[in-house]
Amino acid sequence: MLAVTPSPLVEDLRLVMPAAEGVVPVWLIGLIAVVLMITVWFILRPRRKREVPSELPADRAMRQLEEARGVIDHEPGVTYLRAVSNAVREYIEGRFGVQAPRQTTREFLESAARAKSLTAYRGKLGDFLSVCDEGKFAGTQVTSAEREAMHAAAVAFVKATRHSSAEVTP
Repeated sequence: MLAVTPSPLVEDLRLVMPAAEGVVPVWLIGLIAVVLMITVWFILRPRRKREVPSELPADRAMRQLEEARGVIDHEPGVTYLRAVSNAVREYIEGRFGVQAPRQTTREFLESAARAKSLTAYRGKLGDFLSVCDEGKFAGTQVTSAEREAMHAAAVAFVKATRHSSAEVTP
């Protein structure tokens, strides 16, 4: 008879022991521990409180418009037009929720058409922002008198809409 000698590979296979029943693998215990730690962290972590604006949109707009008044006489008026346009756009965003600062004038007017609270002002706002855009981007000269009229219109708009309900009238 031939004698068969086991190879070292077969010997190695005999050394592998089957897992004992009822024993949980160490990696599974580690995974459960990590999941529990993450869960506890999410439950106990300090939560950031939503920042409540310390300044109402109308108050901030009035302050910005007053600051813009300081450069109203600077020629050619681009600095003033940029400041007054930003003040009005930021006010509209804060007061009415229309993303005016991040939209072109055309996009803003389309959004304003959908916002019932701005419907009454859409034409006047369009004219106001168009003059600002022409001065800022096209280099159109806006006289000091026109800037004064724009300033008065911006202040009047903020004052008229600061405490109004959802529907505002001009």
